[in-house]
Amino acid sequence: MEKRKDMKLIIFDFDGTLVYLNIDYNGMRESLKDYFRKHGINSEFRPLIPSVNRAVLQLEKKLGKSVIDEVFDIIDEFEKEGTDKCVVFPNAKEVLQKLKEMGFKVGIFSNNGEKCIYSVLEKIGAKDMVDMVFSRDKIKDGMNIKPAEDGILKMMKKLKAKKEEAWMVGDRIYDEIAAKAVGIKFIAVKTKYSECDFQNPDFVVTDLKEILKIVK
Repeated sequence: MEKRKDMKLIIFDFDGTLVYLNIDYNGMRESLKDYFRKHGINSEFRPLIPSVNRAVLQLEKKLGKSVIDEVFDIIDEFEKEGTDKCVVFPNAKEVLQKLKEMGFKVGIFSNNGEKCIYSVLEKIGAKDMVDMVFSRDKIKDGMNIKPAEDGILKMMKKLKAKKEEAWMVGDRIYDEIAAKAVGIKFIAVKTKYSECDFQNPDFVVTDLKEILKIVK
């Protein structure tokens, strides 16, 4: 039997790491408050997506699976507006292309929606540079979003990567928490949009091109 060859894997967060989506999160939050308030659930939805996930699970018990679609429709609409105004970070596409040339499998692990992610990747001509996407849509399959590590584990299994050959790149502490839970190396990206609330990242970069030197 041929021995399995383990692949090198690098997983990126999306919004705030590769691009800035310019989403009206305050407007999204207010729309979600209105929706859930009608069903007897009051929340400030901070942090946004994990809080929404909890509220969805609570309401789903009463109203069924349709809740997920209705809530995601609200979020998708705001993400679409952000997608139309998105800013691609310097060197993002070039770095993805170079990583593929270096033999890496490339994944995206994001709490954004799949429609949004693929729309932007298509827009910047980088769709073929990404091997796998794990988005918040996986909630529908019973999986957990960040800060849970489900997305990393799923990609490592699917793309045949050991943790010694895997990296996570992100701009928020949720990315770091997920990476550390699995035991893979974490590269923190600091931009003018970052919250910079990291705990103990393995590396910190201010330009995506720096990643190429770290993982070579």
